[in-house]
Amino acid sequence: MEADEEVMRAGAAECLDWNGGGITKRKLSMKLRILIATALLTAMTGAAFAQGAGTPPAGGGMAAGGGMAACRDDAQKFCADKTGPDRRTCMEANKDKLSDACKAARASRAAGQ
Repeated sequence: MEADEEVMRAGAAECLDWNGGGITKRKLSMKLRILIATALLTAMTGAAFAQGAGTPPAGGGMAAGGGMAACRDDAQKFCADKTGPDRRTCMEANKDKLSDACKAARASRAAGQ
């Protein structure tokens, strides 16, 4: 019985004393806590980014939705060669030619600002 206990103690000592005494039980416990905390933080950060993936950029915008998805086809039809403020200017210049859905989306956006 004593021999079995001694073998178990020796095995436990080996498990708790890797690399010639480099890792103690306390250090292993701390490293495990850090590993778990890092894994949780990474998981939460990923979830936060996933939730924000459908959020339109500040100021709206047609590319990411922003309530202006109805104007995507019109923007491509009338202002395909324009970007950013130039595209907005082009859309304003062509406002009489826009689809009813796009006109409604533009009016709704203007009312909200």
